[in-house]
Amino acid sequence: MYSLINIIGLAIGIAGFILITIFIKTELAFDTFHPNAERIYRPVEIQKPRGVDIQHVAVTMAPLAEALKSDFPEIEQVTRVMRSGNVFVRKGEMAFYEDNSACTDPSFFDLFKVEFIHGNPETALNGPHDVILNREIAEKFFPNQNPLGETLELEFWFGKNEYKVTGVIENYPENSHLVFSLLANIDQLDAEYSDMMNNWDSNFLATYVLLKEGTYAAQLEEKFPAFLDRHLNESSWNTGLEMYLQPLTEIHLFSDHIRFQTYNNNQGSIDYIYIFAAIALFILLIACINFMNLSTARSVKRAREVGIRKVMGSQRKELIAQFLGESIIISFIALILAVGLAQTAIPFVNEVSGRDLVLGEQNYAFLIPVLIGVAILTGIFAGIYPAFFLSAFRPIETLKAQFNIGPKGRSAQMRKLLVVTQFTIAIALIICTGIVINQMDYIRNKNLGFNREQLMYLPIRGEEESNSIEQLKSTLAENPQIISAAASSGQTGVSGNQSTRTVAGTNGEVSLMMRISYVDFDLINTMEMELVDGRNFSREFATDTSQAVIINETAVRELGWENPIGMQFEREDAQPMTVIGVVKDFQYNKMTRKIEPLFMNIDPERYNYLMIRVRPENITQTLDFIEQTWTNLLPGHPYEYGFMDEYFERMYRAEQNMGRLFGGFSTLAILVACLGLVGLVTFTAEQRTKEIGIRKILGATVPNVIWLLSKEFLLLVTIALAVSAPIAGWLMRRWLENFVEHAGLNGWIFLLAGVIALAIALLSVSFQAIRTALANPVKTLRYE
Repeated sequence: MYSLINIIGLAIGIAGFILITIFIKTELAFDTFHPNAERIYRPVEIQKPRGVDIQHVAVTMAPLAEALKSDFPEIEQVTRVMRSGNVFVRKGEMAFYEDNSACTDPSFFDLFKVEFIHGNPETALNGPHDVILNREIAEKFFPNQNPLGETLELEFWFGKNEYKVTGVIENYPENSHLVFSLLANIDQLDAEYSDMMNNWDSNFLATYVLLKEGTYAAQLEEKFPAFLDRHLNESSWNTGLEMYLQPLTEIHLFSDHIRFQTYNNNQGSIDYIYIFAAIALFILLIACINFMNLSTARSVKRAREVGIRKVMGSQRKELIAQFLGESIIISFIALILAVGLAQTAIPFVNEVSGRDLVLGEQNYAFLIPVLIGVAILTGIFAGIYPAFFLSAFRPIETLKAQFNIGPKGRSAQMRKLLVVTQFTIAIALIICTGIVINQMDYIRNKNLGFNREQLMYLPIRGEEESNSIEQLKSTLAENPQIISAAASSGQTGVSGNQSTRTVAGTNGEVSLMMRISYVDFDLINTMEMELVDGRNFSREFATDTSQAVIINETAVRELGWENPIGMQFEREDAQPMTVIGVVKDFQYNKMTRKIEPLFMNIDPERYNYLMIRVRPENITQTLDFIEQTWTNLLPGHPYEYGFMDEYFERMYRAEQNMGRLFGGFSTLAILVACLGLVGLVTFTAEQRTKEIGIRKILGATVPNVIWLLSKEFLLLVTIALAVSAPIAGWLMRRWLENFVEHAGLNGWIFLLAGVIALAIALLSVSFQAIRTALANPVKTLRYE
């Protein structure tokens, strides 16, 4: 039984270690498959505009790439990547929206590894209306054929044209921060958007540079201040701008602080890597502690063996080698079982982590030596204390049974310490899981400043859909199940755009960096926002369409205005804009971001979403009506929709995944710890069988005996709770600091974690305790 507990405990610990190791390896491998990955960097700007915190942004100006290449001979090649959002793709009667589309330079293929199925990377993007498709899109529009030379109608945000297919590439690997299905030439923007493409004040694309061999990024960064001084306009809002180079291989894990990333597929966090690496080691440690505890606890069974072997001439080092060898063999047996457990658990880990982890051939070369090393080290670590403990027995004492391994012996004290260590780790993980779940629940139920329930959004793409907004709203209004509809530039009523607005502030003219939102007359009412001052946009005022603006409370505070109504801003085109209202601050982004100054005005040419508030009754029929209305007005245009509450759920997917993984690995940790408890209480019951028999003859009841065997272990778990609570509290307080608003460290979570741990521990020891308490004392004392 004890060997089985040891093997199962070690197997679970090693399986957890395997799963986390594969997860970490996958995360660290992002973008490393490019041949020149170590020489590729992404320029990141440090902006210091008034109105928002100092921010690191990954979007740069279009002319930056060429300026870098011409000014710095250390740079071998540059390329730009502009995310194009959902592109409307049509071929005859077939039409789809493709989300992962991008515009880039022909030099893209000089930096990044792309596997061409058809076409030539040297010429694939030479024409302004050339397009490259990935395998999936090519199969969708041109099944079982070579599409080179075929045409597609593409409608980007900047216009609609016929494009010639000049290349087909393999689907881009998921372990890349860049993932796209369609690539077009960015030079096509030069014709109609030359001002934007040459503007050093307009940040909207990512730039990548390939450094020459032997060039160090730090040396180049030293020259950036002078470079920026040469190219930036003195009147630019970018005054004071700084810039540095972020290594390509760090983009996936080291970009938590970077905003406006054109691309960062499945963004990870190095903090989570550290956390899960620690969890992997902790689970393995708990399993090793089980082995130590059970081995030392059962030392009485082997004490006479040690004594006899020493009398026969065995040296202590020979005994140590034997016990360590046995430990390593058990570890390898556990390893074989662990691989099977890990393979079984991988689908669960993939589901909660959002990754595609595999325990397959691509990982064997890495895993086999690692796991062999882990098995050996685990065997040594788990067996070293028992080996030295057993080999230290004196032959005379062991043969006379005069050694002390009882409840007050030194080995017993060590076992207690190890049990406390086990449960300290397990309870800390339970507390962390509870705090993550509580924070997610807080976010889910937090008043965001608008009502996200029963609020739909429909993406609006292209000129034809944009021109149909008013007709869509008019038709939808005929259905009594639809409360209202409104158009907006952003999915949450606010777009991702930032811009500087010049205002008449309290200290003369100042510029304030503001989040820009283009809305229609009905958005504030549809989203059920609250106006705290002034009035809403109204069709009764003709100037509202071009000269009125509503700002949020944060903007008022930043500007120091006591009476904001009637104050004026100046738009980019010098058009004066008058403040007509102040909207209560509402959360349009993750709670890890502060609410920024907001500027809302009407501009029908900038609408990207139609927001629809529906009644909860007959929701299926209402959705069918909305879809039919869309299909009637926009035949051939794909219909897509989403709900705002689900959108905010997805926004916190990484944190939710972390909570689920915490929960899963907490369960593993507590399971392994409880396996150890079962073994220890079984051993204790064996050691005290005759004592318990005497107590029962003297009148002890079954509950008395159960308490006798359980109280020590419950005390150890209570001590572990006292130790783990401040540690977990300190760690999770730091995690909660990432959120502008959070639920705090609620005491009930710590209490609940303690109750769960004590209940599980009690269940673990109860079975054997009850079994021992019910044993017939006559049988146990028969031979005394």
